[in-house]
Amino acid sequence: HKKYAKKVLKLLPLEIDAPTHIAAESAAVDTVQLVLKKLDASHQELLLLKYIDEKSVAEIAQELCKSIKAIESELFRARQAFKIVYLQHAQVTL
Repeated sequence: HKKYAKKVLKLLPLEIDAPTHIAAESAAVDTVQLVLKKLDASHQELLLLKYIDEKSVAEIAQELCKSIKAIESELFRARQAFKIVYLQHAQVTL
């Protein structure tokens, strides 16, 4: 499930090079952005730091003044929350 969240989150370029993107990628990005907006702020922040800013768990821990174990645990919960909302969104749009 960790790989699932990573795969979906990596589809979230904050700036899209318009001539090179295709409709499917655009739809995936829109969905991921929508799902992220539905998560609480702490989950959003962690997922963005990890998968968009590509920071290590240690870097995030230092930045947020928390232990590595705390960040690992919070990232696990954030990925789980993302997956639940993403799957709910997928069911609604089918």
